[in-house]
Amino acid sequence: CSRFLIRGCTFSASAVDKPVQLKLVGLDGFIYHPTLQDCTFDKVTLWAKKGRKYYYDVKRVVKYTNNYDNCHVNLINVKSDSLEVVKSDEHPAQASFAVKYYLDVKAPPGAKVTVTNETDPAQVPMNLKTFLAWCDEYSLFRGGKAAMGRIGRKMPCTGLEMTTTTVGRNGRTLGPAEPENVMVLTDFVRNADGRKEFKYTVTVEKDGKKKTITGVDPGPHWYWPDPDKPTYTITAVLDGATVSEAESKK
Repeated sequence: CSRFLIRGCTFSASAVDKPVQLKLVGLDGFIYHPTLQDCTFDKVTLWAKKGRKYYYDVKRVVKYTNNYDNCHVNLINVKSDSLEVVKSDEHPAQASFAVKYYLDVKAPPGAKVTVTNETDPAQVPMNLKTFLAWCDEYSLFRGGKAAMGRIGRKMPCTGLEMTTTTVGRNGRTLGPAEPENVMVLTDFVRNADGRKEFKYTVTVEKDGKKKTITGVDPGPHWYWPDPDKPTYTITAVLDGATVSEAESKK
């Protein structure tokens, strides 16, 4: 099933001699974005595969079709050893991992923070809360009839775009404890064909003053072992300059 959220868990196979996989298979045609947040995987490979659609016949026997469901897995602040995506055939359904991290910016309180994706503008930052909220479920079947309709249960959402946020009174953008204001940036997307990485431009402005930081490159060093304590921070002094991420660290 693709309708779940796993948060704050540790998966370890350190006591096992042979490789261990956690397999994620798509079995949902509407919400196919399972989310794992604040998790660690020790000697465990995360494995994703598109799922083959099935149904029950009149005798309640499972019958498989030649159609498939996607399985696009969100990994938000997750530490893992390896990712594996099963190679797809000609069918358009796909499987992938999107590795994402929290953005932490230090700047004057009340400053506006705007983020754009330099690599692929279509891959915009996302709002953390909408990954964790629950929305109405839709199904092709209700009451035994083929029809699109709500069937009363709930399931996790897939995230909504968020390109701006605000620096809090403590001079930092807010952390996961206040997810409605937290921006998550995609480090890379891994599918069966390979890996696509992303870089970003972060612009911070207040009262006519601005700082632009280019080439911001999320990565494993952005991982927060404690979700309440930022590990990597972008500091913006509003001096009107445009600098690279590396230059901003000098």
